[in-house]
Amino acid sequence: MRPPPPVALALTFALAALGVAREASAQRAAFRLTVEREAGAEPCADEPTLRGSVRERLGYDPFSDGATHSVVLRFQRQNRGYSARLLVASPGRARPAQRRLASRARACTNLSDAVALAMAIAIDPDAVARTTVSAPRGGGAASVLVGAPSADAVSRWEQRASRAWAPRVIARDARRRERGAQWSALVRVGLWAPGLLPTVRVGSTELSPTVVLGAGAQVQRWSVRLEASATWPALARTVANQEVSLVSAGLALVGCGAPVAWVALCASTHGTLTSAASASLDAIAATVAPGWAIGARAALEPRLARSPVSLAINLEGLLWLVAPSVRVDGQSLWTRSRASVGVELGAIVHF
Repeated sequence: MRPPPPVALALTFALAALGVAREASAQRAAFRLTVEREAGAEPCADEPTLRGSVRERLGYDPFSDGATHSVVLRFQRQNRGYSARLLVASPGRARPAQRRLASRARACTNLSDAVALAMAIAIDPDAVARTTVSAPRGGGAASVLVGAPSADAVSRWEQRASRAWAPRVIARDARRRERGAQWSALVRVGLWAPGLLPTVRVGSTELSPTVVLGAGAQVQRWSVRLEASATWPALARTVANQEVSLVSAGLALVGCGAPVAWVALCASTHGTLTSAASASLDAIAATVAPGWAIGARAALEPRLARSPVSLAINLEGLLWLVAPSVRVDGQSLWTRSRASVGVELGAIVHF
């Protein structure tokens, strides 16, 4: 049966650390355990809990404060779930074996169990292979192995894990965090009132739909995005016996922080340029004043299950410090309102 993703990743790490384990298991060497839980990762297992979990899987206590071999574990809170970095070091090896595991679950239980399994296999794979947990009598379930029953079984599990899509997504996200920045692309459509341009009139309120394309980079809970926007051509207006329409394009620099999972609070600065065009062949003399605004945004960005795509639902307000305007043949055609509020819906793809 295919193991769940955290277990598959734990087994992958164990294979990488097998050299350390084989050196230590021959003499059943002791390991010094260090567990760190960063801010927000308090729900993850503490040192006494991990000691007990590893001891249960091995059948003995492998830890000693004065040991020369060491296991260092650090839990971190991520935007979506938790991550753990595990290092197993031996005096005879130049570099420690290390692995980063991650879970998008709201609870840290599965990740803590996977870390305990990886730690036990890395310390003494033979002892893990001998350890089983039997179901209670009458439970109708057969005994199941806590660890790998043999090297062949571990190899088969690793091959299955490499073909399973969900473990690859989790491992890929862990590699992104190790690299630092995570890149993304986005697309949104929105509706603004009062309109960024007078595209649609509902009663006395002017509305305007917009399209936004952008790209950004994220490091931990912080992100920076560059977004380009365009507004549908505005309702035609007659100036000097000519029908004139307005088209607007803008560029925005947005910085966001994520205080909790799926929620981003952003500050932005926007620059726009509005142009006037005539449907007739006669030339028009248009004077365009660019605009500049600052904004605040609240965004809900839930990640779709087992995919690199997040939904994006934005509520944003803009205050125009320099309101753009258009004058045609000396006549004032349009001036943007000082404040606008927009609702946008779209998607973000993480690379």
